[in-house]
Amino acid sequence: MTPKELGLKLIDAISVSANELPAKIECLNSLGYRTDVSTTFKKEYIQFVDEEFVEAEYTLLIYKEKPND
Repeated sequence: MTPKELGLKLIDAISVSANELPAKIECLNSLGYRTDVSTTFKKEYIQFVDEEFVEAEYTLLIYKEKPND
């Protein structure tokens, strides 16, 4: 189900590090917000060390329940 079908409205999206993600989710949920996480993987090749790195980027999606009309 989509957030809209669940009666949720997206109010913000913020970039967060993996370290701060659990605390932010817990804090927002305790304030009555609903959250979801979008993860994007970015691959980089660093030539001078001849290695490939994959880095995850996290976007915390913040929703609020729509009031019933």
